[in-house]
Amino acid sequence: MANRPVLGSGPIDISDASFGRQLSIPLTSLYFDDQGTIKADQWPEYGSGTAQFKKNVDGWLSYLSKQSLLSPGKAPTAKPAFQIGARDPGSTGNFITVEFRNVVPDTKVPGNTTADVTVTETDTYTLLTPDTLEKVIGKSSGGGSKPGLVFLATATPILPAAGGGDLKSAGVGKPFIFDFAGAFTVQSKHDEADAALTNVKISAIDPVAKTFTLIATWKKTAPAVKLSDLGTTFGYELTVTPPKGVFSDPPAAGTVTLTGGSDPISVSAVKAQATVVS
Repeated sequence: MANRPVLGSGPIDISDASFGRQLSIPLTSLYFDDQGTIKADQWPEYGSGTAQFKKNVDGWLSYLSKQSLLSPGKAPTAKPAFQIGARDPGSTGNFITVEFRNVVPDTKVPGNTTADVTVTETDTYTLLTPDTLEKVIGKSSGGGSKPGLVFLATATPILPAAGGGDLKSAGVGKPFIFDFAGAFTVQSKHDEADAALTNVKISAIDPVAKTFTLIATWKKTAPAVKLSDLGTTFGYELTVTPPKGVFSDPPAAGTVTLTGGSDPISVSAVKAQATVVS
């Protein structure tokens, strides 16, 4: 009997006491084996966890299965093709989506399999104030309580007006920035050419409470990109890890969302990850 997919309301939340954080297990990373036991060994966090962590996960999944909150589906479970991860740690990695379309398999050289791929990250910061902006997005790449696509590049921000645009560089070796009409300036998390694909905008301004919303979006589409080139083409956002270092199976068409990223609150930030299935 082939492995079966897991049906449920998912994703499955579980606390990792050793790191003091909450994790979510996508249902696509779970399966029922031939003996009817629910397994999580295709979930990246499980593979890198301690023996106690694995025991906790197994116990929780077994309990949910016995309560019929998780059940096996009829179709065989999808085969993992490769792992993708956020380049940078933090909860904003959980807002990275990777869409695969028009997959053309190459059976002789699987790494030459091509697909139209779109990677998107959207970071939304609500109820910001000039006083809290630096604390939230930081003054350097990876800084702040919720690091993301941009950080604050000015010392004394004021309440901005609505508006926005794409980050731009003043020349080779110059940072990619956007100036909100003198209210404050944001800078890209990486000083690389693809930083120009970052768009920022201000909305929901409350002049009385002096709050506003900042939205930063990064999006890149590459047609007919080889699997072996994914990590380079989308290196601004992603890492790509094939099983045992070699691509063997094409990805299924569809959209994958990264999960498991967490911010540096009481412990170090964690990178979001996902398994791309065939």
